[in-house]
Amino acid sequence: MKEAWSEWLGQSAGIAEMFLKMRWAVLVSEKPVFITSDNPVLVGDMLGPHRGLKHPDAMVTFPLSPTRVLIMDNRHSEPDAQFYPLNHDPAAINLLIWRNAMEYMFSPRNPDEVCAEIVAEAERTGVA
Repeated sequence: MKEAWSEWLGQSAGIAEMFLKMRWAVLVSEKPVFITSDNPVLVGDMLGPHRGLKHPDAMVTFPLSPTRVLIMDNRHSEPDAQFYPLNHDPAAINLLIWRNAMEYMFSPRNPDEVCAEIVAEAERTGVA
């Protein structure tokens, strides 16, 4: 176990450099609408299986608070270090966070309301 830990720590500087090279943006809501979970950091691709942090479709989603979500991606054609207002239903972001949860979802709103939004979004996008 100590050997595995040491190997992981040896790789962490490279992983940190990959994160720093990504575009960072914060999605902002005026109201507390974003959930979090017992496994809140989502690392993956929006269009398929995860193909690494350097892949153009790679994305990291991290809920910071009920009103803020950090999104890191490789969309370098878009401005970096921006705050973007939430101009749509939060269900798409909440669906990503919920799908990554191990066991628990934490929400500032009634969980029944959040789950109903997530189900509607999943049915709308065909991931249900």
